[in-house]
Amino acid sequence: MPKKKEIRKLNIRCNNERLDGFWNIDSIKGEAVDEVVDFGKPLPYPGNSIEHINCFHALEYIEDFGHIMKEIHRVCKNNAVVDIKVCHFTSAPAYNPFHRNFFNSSTFGIYDKSLSWPTRLRSRMKVELRVLENKLVFNKGFNPLNYLGPVFNLSNGLKFFYENSFLRNLIPAREVHFILKVVK
Repeated sequence: MPKKKEIRKLNIRCNNERLDGFWNIDSIKGEAVDEVVDFGKPLPYPGNSIEHINCFHALEYIEDFGHIMKEIHRVCKNNAVVDIKVCHFTSAPAYNPFHRNFFNSSTFGIYDKSLSWPTRLRSRMKVELRVLENKLVFNKGFNPLNYLGPVFNLSNGLKFFYENSFLRNLIPAREVHFILKVVK
């Protein structure tokens, strides 16, 4: 096991999917898990030590979303990359009874000062991230309308239109993929 200060990349809630070059953590022991972590407590890594975090289909399960975002921000270096994939609120898997959080294409905009969110709310969070990319991901196959899905990724305005209109029911998105940069 490497020393905590030597860990540079985290794969949060690896769910038995080991990523080479990453320290694979989960709340449940498994073959691919390097370390079992309680996500309700502070992450067991020094501040400003992590350069990259993958968080694929993990945040849906976290009880205290604000806490884990503060912890991700704390352990990451300035300009660290946080790669997140979560179920979109229109997808059937989003309603798994163990999911605690729902996501749309603007969820992480609240942490980005360059976007127009209320500063009063942001000032209480003490977390700053830049949204480098937010992309709706659609299923291929069954519904021919799914092939129209990528059109909504052309702009944030089109994503907003999609998520706030009847189209979200006709063409449900499978997930949202975010790439964030930590700002300190």
